[in-house]
Amino acid sequence: MQQQANANTFRSLAEPLARELVEALDVEHRREIEYMYQEQLQLRTELQRVVELMQKEIVPRERLMHEMIENMQKSYEAATAHMHASLTDQINKSKDKTGQSISQRQQLVDPLREMENELNRIAKLLSHGPVAPEIRGWKPSSPPAGRPGPGGTASPTGYGGSPMGYPGGTGSPYPAFGSGVRFGN
Repeated sequence: MQQQANANTFRSLAEPLARELVEALDVEHRREIEYMYQEQLQLRTELQRVVELMQKEIVPRERLMHEMIENMQKSYEAATAHMHASLTDQINKSKDKTGQSISQRQQLVDPLREMENELNRIAKLLSHGPVAPEIRGWKPSSPPAGRPGPGGTASPTGYGGSPMGYPGGTGSPYPAFGSGVRFGN
């Protein structure tokens, strides 16, 4: 029975301790639940504030920034397209001018060649002596003038070598043209 008494004694001592332990655990549990509930309310309040801030301030600002960036991109594309068109136009004009310059140069080269060929032909004709008429008893009034040396030119006798040296100082070998005489009306 001694053992029985020990068991009852233990039970009588343990029951108030167990109740005290359960009450302490219950108080601690309620305190933890209240703390977590308050923390949840604080987090929800802060999250609501952040959502409102983002919806009313950040999202509109971001939308405006995106619109500005899109407008800048469109402006950049338009400016780039305009610059490309201008450069292409300028390059085409340059090519046209280059082509015109080449054709003008060719046009100037052809007359130069023609002039050189004509001068060579005339020089060849002049290398033969003058053709004397086959008239009995005809003799030239003056002997043929000698040819000038290489690179030199000979002026007709009495004309002084310059256009103003023509008779009457008119600049024309034909006296009627330099004297103001007009033909016709």
